[in-house]
Amino acid sequence: MFVVGLTGGIGSGKSQVTHVFETLGIEIIFEKIIDHFGINILNQDNTLNRHKLRHIIFQNSEEKKWLEQLLHPLIRIAVKEKIKHSISPYCIVEIPLLFESAQDPYKTYILNRILVVDTEEKNQLLRTQKRDNASQEHVENIIAQQISREKRLTLADDIITNNDDIETLKAKVKKLHEYYLTFPKKSPI
Repeated sequence: MFVVGLTGGIGSGKSQVTHVFETLGIEIIFEKIIDHFGINILNQDNTLNRHKLRHIIFQNSEEKKWLEQLLHPLIRIAVKEKIKHSISPYCIVEIPLLFESAQDPYKTYILNRILVVDTEEKNQLLRTQKRDNASQEHVENIIAQQISREKRLTLADDIITNNDDIETLKAKVKKLHEYYLTFPKKSPI
């Protein structure tokens, strides 16, 4: 299985990009693990409330470190299993904080390529404020704690710039999809 790791800064449009890949028949793997923060971290439908979790871990570096140490090994095991059973021509593993870990993402997450969804910081701010009903200061704090946009772009194999409308984004994803279909269907695992 050919495996692409998808990442990007907060508010870059990762969810939009993964949705377009899904419409093209590509399996998206994103393991939502409920952790020690209790039921307060869940939405009413029992899914993880990313906004609440993000608020907790970006306000408390010890909680962030604890969560990373707990979840990363569990996520890697679950992701490897899902990759083994994927039937799409390739799969995408969505890893929002891929570069924030000190480990080599290719080895740690068994990836063939890394796709970064990128957007201007003003878009990150506006999208995240609107989506999470968050203050500008809170979003700026999160952006400041993530790897810099410049560094993220230098680590990417592929980049989708998401500064335009949804139709432009769909066209970019479809073009990249055609490119990914040309790769051998193999995985490092």
